[in-house]
Amino acid sequence: MSEEIGRRASFAALVIAGCLALLAIGQLRSPAATAAPGSRAPDSRNDLPALQPYPEGVYLNEFMPRPVSDWNGNGYLGDADDEYIEIYNSNDYELDLSDWQLDDADGTGTTQPFTLPAGSVIPEHSFLVFFSIQTRIGLNNNGGDSVRLLYPDGSVADEYSYLGTPPSDQSFSRTIDGGGTWVITYPPSPGLPNLPPPPTATPTATPTPTTGPTPTPFPAGITLNEFMPDPVADWNGNGQTGDADDEYIELYNSNDFEVDLSGWKLDDVAGNSDGPFTLPPGSVIPEHSFLIFFSNQTQIALNNQNSGGDTVRLLYPDDSIADLTSYTATHPDQSYSRTIDGGGTWVNTYPPSPGTPNQPPPTDTPTPTRTATATPTV
Repeated sequence: MSEEIGRRASFAALVIAGCLALLAIGQLRSPAATAAPGSRAPDSRNDLPALQPYPEGVYLNEFMPRPVSDWNGNGYLGDADDEYIEIYNSNDYELDLSDWQLDDADGTGTTQPFTLPAGSVIPEHSFLVFFSIQTRIGLNNNGGDSVRLLYPDGSVADEYSYLGTPPSDQSFSRTIDGGGTWVITYPPSPGLPNLPPPPTATPTATPTPTTGPTPTPFPAGITLNEFMPDPVADWNGNGQTGDADDEYIELYNSNDFEVDLSGWKLDDVAGNSDGPFTLPPGSVIPEHSFLIFFSNQTQIALNNQNSGGDTVRLLYPDDSIADLTSYTATHPDQSYSRTIDGGGTWVNTYPPSPGTPNQPPPTDTPTPTRTATATPTV
């Protein structure tokens, strides 16, 4: 009996030793990769890491296309190296933007996107500024240009386009860091919060009769919010599906008060033959609400995927730009929407929602499968 037990013990020891040897050989041939915290180990079948979504809440916040002052502090006034692009992180946590990209207009072929270097960490509710001496991006001073923030895969995270000749030493800024509308009236503030200009001191003067009404500034907080360039469904409810009259442009009022938009204008790309559409008298938009105009009213025909994209513009009554966005491609019955009503970035992945808040597409939740519990045998 003892001899039998001894033989079995010897056999077991040999098996264990063989398994340990095989394990050691496998480790020598293929060292085990250590997965970074929060990530999944590579699939051994194809050695491809799991795809991770890019974080939201990172925006273009300000840029200077035509500098005069020494914004980069190198001692030279108004050289091209003083152009800058500022990024803002609206999240409550810091983000590593290494390998994200900055670029100007798509397809110009003059420059390549600038890739943010390793260690480009932006703290929560903070700014990151890149000067043209580093990015080699030269923004146009004549004819307009675009500024684009790209994810590491080259897709657009945020984009803004401007037209014409920008004023000297005046930046384009968001009225609210990470949101609001784009204006060229805020003082340049690279690396600091965007703030409106201080009020101008009014000297005491002898009252004089006025010959006309005192001009008032146009209200801020009115933005383009959604538009449909290539409709299929009957969005205007006239019983006709997929006709051009189902194109629409939606406006949003982010103010805490209603605004009368009579005399404001909608248009596509500047210089077209049709001219802008003027909002009629009584075009009042309540606070935190929407106003929609269909193409059978505006006569604005947005280009679809066969026509190379287009621009959508909201104009003040004096024809200056209140808001603007451009696109290069369309998909049937897919609108372009802001990720946050009145702010955020432009995407074409949200379900169309004319007259209602923009919402991301629903996420399918898998139905849990009940796992049978093995019954122990006695």
